[in-house]
Amino acid sequence: MDAITHGLVGGLIARLGPTEKLGGSATAVGVAAAVLPDIDYALFVAGPGAYYCHHRETTHSLLGGIAMATIVAVLANAATGRKAFAAFWGVAVAGFLSHLVLDVLTPFGTLAFFPFSDRRLAGDVLGLLDPWLSLIVFAATAIGFSPRHRARAALFGLALVVGYVGGLVGVRQLAVARTREEAKGIQGVRRIEVLPVPMLPFAWHGIVDAKGSYYVFEVRGGDTRLVRIVSKAVETRWVEKVRQDPVAAPFFKAARFPVIQDAVDEGGHHITVHDLGLELAAGRPLFLLKADITPAPVGSPANEEQVGIQVILREAAEQAK
Repeated sequence: MDAITHGLVGGLIARLGPTEKLGGSATAVGVAAAVLPDIDYALFVAGPGAYYCHHRETTHSLLGGIAMATIVAVLANAATGRKAFAAFWGVAVAGFLSHLVLDVLTPFGTLAFFPFSDRRLAGDVLGLLDPWLSLIVFAATAIGFSPRHRARAALFGLALVVGYVGGLVGVRQLAVARTREEAKGIQGVRRIEVLPVPMLPFAWHGIVDAKGSYYVFEVRGGDTRLVRIVSKAVETRWVEKVRQDPVAAPFFKAARFPVIQDAVDEGGHHITVHDLGLELAAGRPLFLLKADITPAPVGSPANEEQVGIQVILREAAEQAK
């Protein structure tokens, strides 16, 4: 979920109940605590690969998030001189938890229990960007600029958010049922997942993981249709070599629906890996791992093969494909 929507949700929470008497200070605390987990965007400094593999890790975990919320509350208490640490801490923790819940509902997944568990929780209900959810939050925030309507607008806006998400959960269950029905004619089904279509609330991609291929169904309204069949993996010794590389290994681990290709030319093997579940559109991966393996000179041992690995983002990924 985008940082602006996160911040506004935190601000709405701060306008509820007894914290209203803290005024703008509580709102600032709610916004700060709800936005702060995305400080890990700084991982981009180390490259897209570091971001892809470690985003929503420490700063999005319960342990890390509550620690950051505590720091925000301490700073707010000191800066305002109100001696209201408990109230500030409650707002900050609620702001962080709103961030955690919204991110857990997306396909990217969140390591909520890191470092005790490296499992990514992904509810597959909200897209990484959801225009309708953002619109609800923006409207409630705007109405709340009037002190007279602030608390009621916040309560109404948050109730709409809960109702909207609940509606998506119900519609998604229908999409799951339709995808399972379509999967009955597919051999070797291993799992079935349903993900939101980017920027299109109430539209879904049903992904059927079968032997050798992913079958992608689009479920929208009363219509369900097969839109793609994607070969999911080419397993060669060169792919395995890349998989064992310390740079590439976290990428393979993070990809929920890995699509692996191995193209060969006179320059060697050119391997690409991306997550089918994180495509901006068909064939347009958000993140792409690209590995070039240059063969060892004739007569040299195989371990002298040169491996060059990079992770690229968005438009560059599209061009590389």
